Amino acid sequence: YIGATSPHTIETALRLHAEPTLLVSAVQAQPLAADLHITIEVHTSVLGTEVASLVHAALLDEQHGVLSLGQVPLGAALAMSIIHEAVLSVEGVVGITSLVFDWVGNSSPLVNPAGTFCAGPNAFFDFSAPGAVTVVAGAGHWPTPEAS
Repeated sequence: YIGATSPHTIETALRLHAEPTLLVSAVQAQPLAADLHITIEVHTSVLGTEVASLVHAALLDEQHGVLSLGQVPLGAALAMSIIHEAVLSVEGVVGITSLVFDWVGNSSPLVNPAGTFCAGPNAFFDFSAPGAVTVVAGAGHWPTPEAS
């Protein structure tokens, strides 16, 4: 689990809803400090800094942000496609120019990585530190003829 609650408190709450003979054990997950730096392309009709702020907020939104503590995968893979999908869903974004992903223990930052990455069992990538996620807007572009 992710959070500051004690394992005993979690186990007690789970036992209230479990069969009496079921063994219940809670293990607090270990955070791996992670960084994500994204450069986006925006439509020329919007202000790049505003769109970049919206992307940042969408990624870290407590309820729905794919990088928030409530949504980030625990002991499972973090797919770059999920991040791309979240970024591209923000109105005004027309592309991703660059994405750099790094975490504590990694030998070098990954530029425009593809695929999935796993923090390991009982661990998760933690993007909650100030400045851990940065989004900047590059040059604006008109949409493709199909989109206009």
